[in-house]
Amino acid sequence: MKQLLLYLSIPMICGSPFYVSQNPVDSNQVNPPLPRDCQEKPTRPLEEEEVKKIFFDAIPLTESGKINVGEQIGYTFYSSSDSTLTYSTNEEICIWVYAPDLELINPENIQSTGEQQISLTKDGKYTMQVSGRQNSQEFTIEMSLDTPLTRSQAVNLIQNWLEAKNRIFAPPYNQELAARYLTGQDYQDALRLIKYLQENKIYYRYSSHSTSVTDNFSYTAKSATIEVMIRERFQEYKKNEEDVEEIRDRLTTQRYRFELQRINDGWKIKNRYGI
Repeated sequence: MKQLLLYLSIPMICGSPFYVSQNPVDSNQVNPPLPRDCQEKPTRPLEEEEVKKIFFDAIPLTESGKINVGEQIGYTFYSSSDSTLTYSTNEEICIWVYAPDLELINPENIQSTGEQQISLTKDGKYTMQVSGRQNSQEFTIEMSLDTPLTRSQAVNLIQNWLEAKNRIFAPPYNQELAARYLTGQDYQDALRLIKYLQENKIYYRYSSHSTSVTDNFSYTAKSATIEVMIRERFQEYKKNEEDVEEIRDRLTTQRYRFELQRINDGWKIKNRYGI
């Protein structure tokens, strides 16, 4: 009976999970670790120190870094509706994009590589959340934001510029305000005029202005052109040692072609021509 029990126990020992091969093979070579699949939602919300605010310009924006499985990196940006977000990466990472109301807007492309395009339909702050699928993983994301400009937005920009001229071409000769509305050639022309006015103790006062829009308006994601009829009245003053002298009082009516350019997340006046 003792011999029978011994024979029955031999197969159980040989088939136990503690069996060790005499010629072990590196399991990583046979079955290398595969990237984890992305979940429908991130494992946790972003911490404040994990979020970077980004600004889009006329050229694509590139962000890169190193991330592990379970780690989070976030990017936030503001956009108007009717814009298009384009992003691309060749690394196997997880990317979630959230609208201002926290709705996930890329549920079908969370773990897709290559170029992706998403239509943004709401005004406000968007969030892109990135997580790794492998440990110590480097990644690069290229992003761009195409934001069209409406006719009313272009006219509002020009009207705001006209209203700001009283603070730009008169004390305190606010150059920062000029930079808010102007770029390129128009900004350089404004700086030269400010310098001339300061050196000669001259300033302008704009007492009234009105605008009427023509049918000529065109735009792309990066630039726009609009023609506007402007009626404007201004006075030119020269400050003497004892008083202020009015040099002239002028009323002008002129049709202008404005060239606008998208800078970061907003629009500025680049050039203006009288036609």
